[in-house]
Amino acid sequence: MAGPVDARTRENLETLARTREAWARFFPKREGIRIQMHAGMMLPGAYDSSADIAYLNPQFDQDSFRHELAHALIWRNAGDVPYWYQEGAAYFLQSAGEARCGGTVMLSKKMAERALGRIQSKQDALPWDAVDLGDRSSALDTAALSAAFFLFVWSKRELEGFLKMPPPMKGPPPWLNDHADFEKSFRAFLESGLSQPVPGC
Repeated sequence: MAGPVDARTRENLETLARTREAWARFFPKREGIRIQMHAGMMLPGAYDSSADIAYLNPQFDQDSFRHELAHALIWRNAGDVPYWYQEGAAYFLQSAGEARCGGTVMLSKKMAERALGRIQSKQDALPWDAVDLGDRSSALDTAALSAAFFLFVWSKRELEGFLKMPPPMKGPPPWLNDHADFEKSFRAFLESGLSQPVPGC
């Protein structure tokens, strides 16, 4: 990144560099990531995979910066994965901060409420169900449910292995016995595990 930045943006970028180091066990590929500050954006940020640039709005916070960092690292390490994976991992890692082993992670209240609402309104709701990207509310519901799924994997201490699996993941991870077992376990986790910080690695 070139050009002067204010103190708050510099602090956010320094946090982003530390976060990337902490996430190295999830995303081992080390190519540089180009960042461009774009104060006129309507969104907190965006990652353009074709140009390989993370556009960040300096008016937003570290969580937004982490979200776009996650997109860039997912693209480098896993390629063009499905929407649920891309957004779920990004929202989870945004909430997770540096996601250090032995630490705890908690989704934002808004994301937790969306995930619970989705599972309660649709009996068989799973992160990889088809999503209508033209319906913003439905897409956000899927992103929230997927973020909760990554939190669930984190709680099982399987996140590193899961993120390193060959993409795309379109079903439950292989360390679960069967689909029915996953649905039961994940639903129980959603109903009891989103109101408090969750330890894992």
